[in-house]
Amino acid sequence: MGHRTIFGLEIHDENKTSIEPHITWRINSGTCLFWWDNWLGEGPLAHHCDHINSLNNTTVSHFLLNGQWNETMIRQRVPPPLVPRILSNSLHLQEGVPDEAFWTANDSSVFSCSSAWNLIRKKKGKSIINTWLWHKHIPFKMSFFLWRAIRRKLPTNERIINFRAEPANCSCCSRPGLDDIDHILVNGNFASFIWNFFATSVGIPHNQNTLRNLLTTWWGTEHRNVVQKQFLHSLPIITCWNLWKNRCSAKYGGKKSSIIRVKFLIQKDIIMLLHIAFPYLQWPEDWHDLINYMEACKHEITITQVNWKTPPTDIFKLNTDGSAMNNPGKIGGGGILRDHQGNMIYAFSIPLGIGSNNLAETLAAQQGIYWCVQHGFKKIILEVDSKLLNNWISYKSKPPWQIQQHIRELIRLARQLEFFECRHIFREAYNTADFLAKGSHNSDIIRQYYTHHQLPTVAKGSYLLERMGVSNFRRKKIKRIKQPP
Repeated sequence: MGHRTIFGLEIHDENKTSIEPHITWRINSGTCLFWWDNWLGEGPLAHHCDHINSLNNTTVSHFLLNGQWNETMIRQRVPPPLVPRILSNSLHLQEGVPDEAFWTANDSSVFSCSSAWNLIRKKKGKSIINTWLWHKHIPFKMSFFLWRAIRRKLPTNERIINFRAEPANCSCCSRPGLDDIDHILVNGNFASFIWNFFATSVGIPHNQNTLRNLLTTWWGTEHRNVVQKQFLHSLPIITCWNLWKNRCSAKYGGKKSSIIRVKFLIQKDIIMLLHIAFPYLQWPEDWHDLINYMEACKHEITITQVNWKTPPTDIFKLNTDGSAMNNPGKIGGGGILRDHQGNMIYAFSIPLGIGSNNLAETLAAQQGIYWCVQHGFKKIILEVDSKLLNNWISYKSKPPWQIQQHIRELIRLARQLEFFECRHIFREAYNTADFLAKGSHNSDIIRQYYTHHQLPTVAKGSYLLERMGVSNFRRKKIKRIKQPP
């Protein structure tokens, strides 16, 4: 084929095998290649055929007749196992509009060099040490020093021996050992004393022999709040930095190794970092008071009063919600339609198969709007707790390529209404739809309700409270830490 232009880039034969598997097509007018493009969602049809050399560059439009699949031609040209899959693929043709390519390597469906690079580069496994090594509140020089230490890139015995020099003893301990990274930073006499002091104060045993094991222990320790998380993250980096400074001062600067000085500098750096990260808190200077203070820190919680409100006269309100047991995983949806007095007209609970949370929200709304269109309810306010779904319907942002077709179908249904408005609302304001969505996981079929007496017990209680106008409260933990008592 030579080369093709997709996403404004020329895709040459030598690299198409690594690029094209991540391109899928949506048929608009049938301009993509019938055999070689992934428009069915299962890879190119050519990969399912035995005689690949006999296949040409015929476009999808060649297999269309009057806006539908040309079943006769398809049965003549396509292997029998593929025919049902092709004929069941629904078409939404737009004459004169080229078929659209989607880049499946990211959710935005927009091609980017970074996502393409991530596909072809050879990646090592993700390391917790590399993840936690860098932080905006820790000076770069400290993180960079530790990065070098982990990779044995410091001027210690490990490096000197490579130049056939005699191994040197360390200059920081009362009982000298070899001047290597683990001795200086982890298990030497001086380093062990420093680590035991700080580790004991937070209940972490110091029995590690290597730098990697020490970092893994500290960074893998559970924390109660974001302050403790910052502390457990920062202290190993700051401690290693000050141990190294002490070693260099003793070896090259003519200073004596001092435990008191190193402990003071570590405490000073930690307190300074906490003042920078949490400037609104009053940090004590004493080390043990500081540890107890961090233990008492708690996140602030905002409480918002919310309640379900009736729609205007002659307008109906549809509340829908999606539920996912995992993301992605088993999904379901639920919804309830009410009039201007809050009386229930219809409710449903529907299993939706396997997918993401966003797909569940979208399909639940689609099911509710579809029922309204079919039963003559033409003035609808749709309320959802998903800001993303609200933005997609309102054209404020573009949905992921995986659910664009569902959003397009939802908007098509909404355009059949005389009045339609989509609003965002907190989930606590309409728990009825939430209970119906969660209940969908206990059934394999759609359940429909036409009176509130038919509703499941929990959903019925929520519905009655919402109709009476009883308020609910939304509690949200925020990042800000409140001042301990």
